[in-house]
Amino acid sequence: MDWFEESEERLAKWKQAGEEYWGKFTPRALRVVSSAKGEAEQMKQNCVGTEHLLLGLLALGGGVAFNILVKLGLSLETVRAEVNKHGTVPAENPPGYNIPLTPRCKRVLETAKKEAIALGHTYIGTEHLLLALLAETDGPACGIFKRAGIDPQSTRREILSEISPPGSGQAGKS
Repeated sequence: MDWFEESEERLAKWKQAGEEYWGKFTPRALRVVSSAKGEAEQMKQNCVGTEHLLLGLLALGGGVAFNILVKLGLSLETVRAEVNKHGTVPAENPPGYNIPLTPRCKRVLETAKKEAIALGHTYIGTEHLLLALLAETDGPACGIFKRAGIDPQSTRREILSEISPPGSGQAGKS
């Protein structure tokens, strides 16, 4: 089974287990979280952190968040190298180990939900995940942004202008 099939299988399980929580996430946003888990597994990490969510956004290969990250000069390869360089020591997880989310990663997901609500959206998309990652003032993803010279506030403004239809003052689904 390849990573895409594994992601699809994981998404189905998540939806079954927590429709009330994961139900607001777009399929792309769910794929990001699933990819983040896959990145953590591949790196033999014992938890999924914000750096893995950032990798998940880049692994998606499309969407508002991906386009902005690429525009800022980030790529899957460069962020993987950063995570490997500044990341934690690999762990030996037993077969079938369900890698949990770090408390910071859970907070980012909750912040993404709040971002969506504040924008009047009924869904949580990749743009909300990126807005939430940018709102974090500490942690691995924040460190990657700082080392890349990415300003969270100007990036936030760019995201908001990208998802807002011209002249409406309202954010649109992307």
